[in-house]
Amino acid sequence: MENCEKHSKKICAYCKHYDYCARVNRCDGRCYVCGINEFENNTSYKEQMTNKIKIVIGSWGSYSACNSRALGSSPIDLSACSCWEQIEESLKKQGFDLDGIDEELFVQDIDGLPNNCADWDYINPNMLFEILNKSGVLQSEYLYTVLCAYLEVRTFDEFANRVEQLGNNWDDEVYLYEGYDWEDYGKELFENSERRLDDDLIDYFDFEAYGRANGLDCAQEYSNGIIEITGG
Repeated sequence: MENCEKHSKKICAYCKHYDYCARVNRCDGRCYVCGINEFENNTSYKEQMTNKIKIVIGSWGSYSACNSRALGSSPIDLSACSCWEQIEESLKKQGFDLDGIDEELFVQDIDGLPNNCADWDYINPNMLFEILNKSGVLQSEYLYTVLCAYLEVRTFDEFANRVEQLGNNWDDEVYLYEGYDWEDYGKELFENSERRLDDDLIDYFDFEAYGRANGLDCAQEYSNGIIEITGG
């Protein structure tokens, strides 16, 4: 098994063994000697990943012609594909004429990503796959989790730009505070600032307002907590 990706310690935080794992604070990236099976770089774990971005690929030619392919392809699990050519072969087996009427493709339906971050009809499926593949999202449960949160507050075009510039380091300076509200976020910031309040004053301090004020330029709420984007 290959060594861990750069996110090994972030990934550890998602592991069910995290709270009692003696290895997490001295992780050297060599997952193959770890002995715990439920970690990101273990091949058996990858087979159990919930990361399922599925798309239905349509053709503008068939859509306009109202032929048998007008409703698009069968759903394609992008995480199960290693290259675009594999997807093309699947389309050909379904009767798509990629050199003729079905030359111009579009994303007819998508599952596994927020719907309102892009006008999916006008995104080329090849481009979509290549961006997701380059980003590492299709191989990493952690990056997939970050992406879903990111796309709740930013657009797919912004994500694509980050991937173009940073590759699979696109999540640099993107931090999730899962399960946090603004009060929790404010408390975290306050504690990290090493400021202290007397015990008789702490109950009167508005941590929610403190969190909102200090996160004004970089933090936003998403469906499962707070996301902080400090770069780009």
